[in-house]
Amino acid sequence: MDTIPMETAKVEEVPDSAGIYQLFHNDRAVFAGRAERSLRSRILQVQRKLIGRQHISIQEMAFRFVPMDAPLVNMAPERLITQYADYPWNQNGFGGKDPGRQRDRIALTSSHFDLQYPIDLDWIIPQEIVGESLPQLLQSIRYSLPYMFRYGKDHPDRPVRNLRIASQAPVREAFAALSAGPLRGWQITAKPGYVIAYEESYDYPQTLAVFRQ
Repeated sequence: MDTIPMETAKVEEVPDSAGIYQLFHNDRAVFAGRAERSLRSRILQVQRKLIGRQHISIQEMAFRFVPMDAPLVNMAPERLITQYADYPWNQNGFGGKDPGRQRDRIALTSSHFDLQYPIDLDWIIPQEIVGESLPQLLQSIRYSLPYMFRYGKDHPDRPVRNLRIASQAPVREAFAALSAGPLRGWQITAKPGYVIAYEESYDYPQTLAVFRQ
């Protein structure tokens, strides 16, 4: 079975059904997984995650998939899918789940996916971001990013009508504007795999950048 380039048009042709899939980086099989509901949604999530990373290009990526009935997919744990080949990304922390607040302060091993391919703070935001309130603005930024942005629930609910993130601005400018404006006094920390914002002052391990005023 030939691999399929991870182009948006190709991914959108993937069936909206359960199944299993493989990811390839420069023609090497690096990950195998399952989609219990939608192969298309899962591979689109992978594509979005990879476009916001350093040291890797979406043009280097390809995939394969096999649609299956959902009950069969549910019966196949990941260890059975990966037992007949070496898939390095199945062992190095690749995935889309939030690691959780309790793991923010834990240093990653050198082989971790996020250290090999850290997030790109110079990634260009394609559209203007505005919000009538801080919660709306934070949510708009979160939805615009290809990687996770988690923030504390105790942020001030204040108007932000004068704050606009211009189209084609790099991500770091958005976080700098938040730090200088409505999140002044908070700390925005870019970690290798995601960004967090909390009312704190803490020296996290392996940070890419800190925005605080």
